[in-house]
Amino acid sequence: MGLSEIEEILKSRVEGHDINKMSELPNPFLLKDMDIATKKIKEAIDMRKEILIIGDYDVDGITSTSILKLFFESINVPIQWTIPDRFKHGYGIKKEVIEDKVKEIQQTDEGYYPDVIITVDNGIVAFEAADYCKENNIDLIITDHHTCDKNLPNAFAVINPKREDCEFPFKEICGAQVAWYLIAGMKKELGLYKEYDLGEYMDLVAIAIVADIMPLISMNRVMVNFGLKRFKNSKWNFVGAFLKFLKKSSISSMDIGFQLAPRINAIGRLYQANLAVEYITSKESKDKSIEDFERMSDINDERKDIESQIFDLALDEVDEESKIIVVYGKDWHEGVIGIVASKLSDRFKKPTIVLSLENGILKGSGRSVGQVNLYELIKGSKKYLDKFGGHVAACGLSLKVEDFDDFYSEIKNNANQIPDEDFIEKSHSIADLEISDISMDLFDLLKTYEPYGQSNPEPLFSHNSVEVSGTKIIKDKFLSLVLFHGGEEKRAIMFNKPEDIPQPGDLIDIDYTVSLGMFKGKVQKNILIKNLNIV
Repeated sequence: MGLSEIEEILKSRVEGHDINKMSELPNPFLLKDMDIATKKIKEAIDMRKEILIIGDYDVDGITSTSILKLFFESINVPIQWTIPDRFKHGYGIKKEVIEDKVKEIQQTDEGYYPDVIITVDNGIVAFEAADYCKENNIDLIITDHHTCDKNLPNAFAVINPKREDCEFPFKEICGAQVAWYLIAGMKKELGLYKEYDLGEYMDLVAIAIVADIMPLISMNRVMVNFGLKRFKNSKWNFVGAFLKFLKKSSISSMDIGFQLAPRINAIGRLYQANLAVEYITSKESKDKSIEDFERMSDINDERKDIESQIFDLALDEVDEESKIIVVYGKDWHEGVIGIVASKLSDRFKKPTIVLSLENGILKGSGRSVGQVNLYELIKGSKKYLDKFGGHVAACGLSLKVEDFDDFYSEIKNNANQIPDEDFIEKSHSIADLEISDISMDLFDLLKTYEPYGQSNPEPLFSHNSVEVSGTKIIKDKFLSLVLFHGGEEKRAIMFNKPEDIPQPGDLIDIDYTVSLGMFKGKVQKNILIKNLNIV
């Protein structure tokens, strides 16, 4: 396929949407309850009431919390903030989260009690917490983006574009975007000077949009593009530290997705996500932010080590004859078993559930493949489960260890009823492109349609029956190949080593992406293999 045909495909993804520039972003007050929320916050500021922000421990929740923290600091309004402990509290606002934070603050401020609580990236199912706030005269303002029912928590205000009665025109935005819209509403309500620059938070918003896998179309595409441009002159030392780490003056959405987001996430997976907020919002010095980023990288390396150890242990438990993989181990780290499940499902091309045993309870996560609806699959065995939830591609669950054998037997039988073709991952290649046709003109074209992500994925190409002339396994994880075509050799890498390793002389069909890099001062065309089949 030629470049013109590839361009038509890429153009069709991003054109024809109603929002194509920042000036066309929807008005903040189209979000239901934005008016009463901003008035309540202004009243709290004017009356010097105590404001507490409660976030979440993933990238979206961490950046949402950071955005509000930085905003209130910029207008000299003291606030308190916290993020629930993944292991102690679980997800979202709960009575215990509030009480634990109050006790912590009261150690230095005996009279402290929050008057207003603002949630970010959570709260839409916090019915008990909302009732607790009512009983204790706390005005709860929920800002969230997750799917909600008709019945909403009994909070003072609930800002969520997915509310049925919300007129906001674009529903698929992340928690940090809702938080940014809240400060946009506050700018108007507080009468902040016209020059107050809401765009200075957009680099942080872009991080969240990409990390939370929002569709990169319409307003999301506009906000990410604007945010990526702000990276070069960011106000935040943390962003500068990231650029220094990459040795770049500008970044792409892929840099966020594969370099930055895992580092931020790692803190919440292994430690307290509050630490990540402190790193992101630190104003001490650029050198301090570089140290913070290095610490974040160390934590991510620690996460990789733990994940690798559990992956190896889980491999020993895999029943390769089963159509679904279900494994567990004692005290496997809850913060990484979801990633392990994802890697096992990639390795064996089967839906996978990985569980950790602690105090007689198995808790864990699952990842699916192909068109297998994992949520419906576990729902079929719900009589053995204490808790479960999720969607087509992923799930979370818990059960008593004494129920495991019955659960595993039933879910295996249910999986056997699913047609084999549902387990096959469909190729998302946009074009047949021989590796000898990878050119600088292609890279120029691909750059035009960035950023890539959900709904505008990084372009995937196919090349069938390409010859392998060299094979090398790196660190027992990665597969490095030398491919021969058109009279020349090209190197390629596959990060998830397949079960069947091709040998020199084999012909293989590949799906791959391309990128530009630098090696020894020279521009290098990189080929990253996503799928591989020996012919």
